[in-house]
Amino acid sequence: MTTPIVEVVNDLERKRAAAFLADHIPGNLAAVFSVSLERSNGGPASFVLRTDDDAGIAAVVHIGPPFEDASWFLRADREDLAELLITDTRMVNSIAVRPELRRHGVASALLAEGERRVMGEGVQLIYGVANGGVEIDAFYRRHGYEVGPAATPMLIRLGDDRVMMPLDGQQNRWFFKVVNQDPSAKRPYAMVRTPTARQIELHERESKLD
Repeated sequence: MTTPIVEVVNDLERKRAAAFLADHIPGNLAAVFSVSLERSNGGPASFVLRTDDDAGIAAVVHIGPPFEDASWFLRADREDLAELLITDTRMVNSIAVRPELRRHGVASALLAEGERRVMGEGVQLIYGVANGGVEIDAFYRRHGYEVGPAATPMLIRLGDDRVMMPLDGQQNRWFFKVVNQDPSAKRPYAMVRTPTARQIELHERESKLD
């Protein structure tokens, strides 16, 4: 039996949550920064949610603005696109559950609470990178996400702007969900699709020119 989901709001507990994620997820993880550091810039900050049981931490999810993706556009002198990502999207950076508690609805409850908070911020797109087996894809699809093909960029449209999101790793897949859409709008504000080979080629050429 797990405890109610709580937000991790002090730096010591954030370090414990980050260590839990590192122990249960292979590969490189998005950094879990201190609360004071994230909030020092006055902009949106990520949040870490946790649930416990008698044995300690049972599960953790880390969701927030896509700082790393935005920094890529800042380096390319596209501050407008970086700001757009920070304002209008949120990224599921990591989610982990202790093995013996999997398939008991713990991860689903954490993700649902994370989505509730994100949608309250008025963002338009939630996304992340899946790098596990097919059960990971199935998990996100059950919660309304689409999962893209492996090693393929993602093309995001936010209003009149388009953002090509590259993807490292031969087995990695983008997953995404459009949220908070205005049903009366003639055209959705946020849209995501897999780019054509021609669009990828043009993007790579432009990147080299930059």
